[in-house]
Amino acid sequence: MIDKSRIRLCLVCLAALVLVAPALAAKAKKVDLNTATQAELEALKGVGPATAQKIIAARPYKSVDDLGKAGIPAKTVKEIKPLVTVSAAPKEPAKKEAKPAEKAAKPEAAKKPDAAKKPEAAKKPEAPAKPVDLNTATQAELEALKGVGPATAQKIIAARPYKSVDDLAKAGIPAKTVEQLKPLVTVGPAPKAPEKPAAKPETAKKPEAPVKPVDLNSATQAELEALKGVGPATAKKIIAARPYKSVDDLAKAGIPAKTVEQLKPLVTVGPAPKAPPAVAAKPKKEAPPAEEPKKAPEPAAKEEPQVEKKPEAKTPKLAPGEKVNLNTATQEKLEALPEIGPVRAQAIIEGRPYQKIEDVMKVKGIKEGIFNIIKDHITVD
Repeated sequence: MIDKSRIRLCLVCLAALVLVAPALAAKAKKVDLNTATQAELEALKGVGPATAQKIIAARPYKSVDDLGKAGIPAKTVKEIKPLVTVSAAPKEPAKKEAKPAEKAAKPEAAKKPDAAKKPEAAKKPEAPAKPVDLNTATQAELEALKGVGPATAQKIIAARPYKSVDDLAKAGIPAKTVEQLKPLVTVGPAPKAPEKPAAKPETAKKPEAPVKPVDLNSATQAELEALKGVGPATAKKIIAARPYKSVDDLAKAGIPAKTVEQLKPLVTVGPAPKAPPAVAAKPKKEAPPAEEPKKAPEPAAKEEPQVEKKPEAKTPKLAPGEKVNLNTATQEKLEALPEIGPVRAQAIIEGRPYQKIEDVMKVKGIKEGIFNIIKDHITVD
């Protein structure tokens, strides 16, 4: 017969071993921060080659929390706490005892190992004597600081300039590391002044316009186009509507009131020289009086005023401040707008309705240039 009580006892023992074994294994496999190799440290969760090197460089440790002096984030310290331990770190007393013996026996040979060790030990005391400037230090100078590796040095450089050492927090440096760095670093002025003078010559050219105002009655098209807000079409309109008695007369050229106000400090109105060409034209017409009886029927003379009446009628149709409704205006009213003839007026009517005045640019033949000329004279209300 099988003893059931023994079977039950065996099962209970096996269950206890299953529960206790992981805990025992974890305790047995804990990594010693003071003696572990780089490979053993890299096997820990969240520890890579760079972090393992930092942990080794910051030895010895009195507790796991001392990992903060190696620049390890608090979150990573919490994750590896159950996986690591801290034992007493051997500080190589044998080496210290060997030094005096070597110096007594071989004074010349003893100087060589001391000289080889000095560069490593000298870097740490030199930092307080000559603090590193956070705003100007090179990456190599920053990496020489305790607890600062390549990644941390790059973060410090990227977050410049600093006003104080406490500003290192904005570079993502842990508070404990900042405290360690305070006696080793300083903050000097950031060199940024040379970039500003480059912008001054651009602003210096603007005041030249008021020094020599452009004469509306004698300026060339190129001189007019150089004015702010005046393009080729507007310049031609200004020339066509000469002479002017005042700058406000620009309205008769179809120039918007807003543009006129912008031009006032940049232009002037001088006397218009038009008398000589008018006198020169008269003697040419006096020559053919003998031929007048032969040319009794003068159809050409009568047709000229008929052609001239149409453009003359367009200019005064819009009263000052009057706006034309694109959705309800007649073709005649639309033709009264600057740059809008019969063809464009008909196209505007065919493109109705319009929800906003910018929609008129969808009409064939009306682009941004013409829209800028008529936008102050139109509405869709």
